[in-house]
This record gives sequence, C-alpha cells and structure tokens, in this order.
Amino acid sequence: MIMLFLTCTLAMVYLQIHRDFHQVKLPYLFYFNTILLILSSLIFHKVKNNNFNLNNLISKCKKVLFLSILFLFLQSIAWIQLISDTVRLNSDRMSSFLFLLSGLHFAHVLGGIPFLLNYINKINALIKNKSTQNQVDYTLRFKLIRTYWYFLDFLWIYLIIFLYSMSNLL
Repeated sequence: MIMLFLTCTLAMVYLQIHRDFHQVKLPYLFYFNTILLILSSLIFHKVKNNNFNLNNLISKCKKVLFLSILFLFLQSIAWIQLISDTVRLNSDRMSSFLFLLSGLHFAHVLGGIPFLLNYINKINALIKNKSTQNQVDYTLRFKLIRTYWYFLDFLWIYLIIFLYSMSNLL
C-alpha cells in the first residue's frame, strides 16, 4: 500500500517538474475530513493497552466507525464539488491524480469498515456472554485495527499536505 501511494506521488512530482499540471484547488471538505480522521485516531489512542474496559472499547469503536462513515460520505460530496467545478477525472493529469489518490484512500477506509464492524460484533458477543475467554485475542485484534486506522490517518495527512503543495507550487 505504501509503494502504491509513493509511486503515484513521485509520478506527480515528475510530471510537475515537466510542467504538465494545471492548478486544482482542493475542496474544503478535504481539510475537514482530515480533522475527522485525526479525531478517530485520538479516540483510538485513548484506549488503554493494558486494561480493556469492553463497554468503553465498544463505545470508542462505534465512534470511530461513525467518523469513518462520515468521512466517506463527505469525501463523496467533495468529489461532487470538484466535478461541479469542472474538475473531472479526465480533465488533466493533476485532476486524475487527485481523484486516484483520494479514491485509493477512500477504498482503503471502506475496506477497513467490515473489519471494524466484525470486531464490534465480536466484542458485543463477548459482553453478552460475560466471558473473559480469548480476551488476549480481542486485544490483539484491536491493536491491529487501531494500527490500520493510524496508518490511514497518517496517509491522508501526507496526501493532503502533498496535494496542497502540488496545487500551490504551480
């Protein structure tokens, strides 16, 4: 995943050096979505590694799920704004890369949601059965999901900074 985004951003730099880009103003929703993703990371960060309160954990996971779905919804609206501003996938190379990079990130967030939902359902079942069995397994699963979300958040921040820089260096 890192190589995919790195390759795309390096291609953008190469094309920018050859002056093959037109300026594209990023929609304000891209910046607002950055705040949503940072909030989701902060929510996950507040979960203590050594002492899981399952009710607290499920509450935080649901908040992150809500923020992630809101991110996807607002990202769709941001694309609609771009299209209404005559920025289309085939307008020019900058527009194509903008849609490609934000679309790839969108797909990765969307792909993480089923895992988060599955985890929430398993924690609900654990709470319902009042079982402490396999709690270590659930702890590991949470850490993996949290790491994935941290990575997605970091990647989005990188993309926003990169796309902003590319749009304003022209």
